[in-house]
Amino acid sequence: MREARHKNDEKIYLIPQNLSESEVENHKQIAKKGTFTCPYCEARLIVKSGDILGNCFSHLYGEGANLPNKVRHVTENMKSKRKTIHYDIHKF
Repeated sequence: MREARHKNDEKIYLIPQNLSESEVENHKQIAKKGTFTCPYCEARLIVKSGDILGNCFSHLYGEGANLPNKVRHVTENMKSKRKTIHYDIHKF
């Protein structure tokens, strides 16, 4: 993912793709301190960098698997709305 919530100011931070190697390493060190969290499930995030995905955030192994109830509730509501919309379309 490209976005994370920055714990210091609670704003969404988009990781730049044009970081130098030292800037990537700096982001990794900052992430190890727990500065970046997932804006969707609030789990801690780490920083990864590679040729295919570029610079990105990633959940720590084992974190992010258990979504908080509020996120699960929103997901279930979205699914039920899709079913309703799908049904309404075929109703006509």
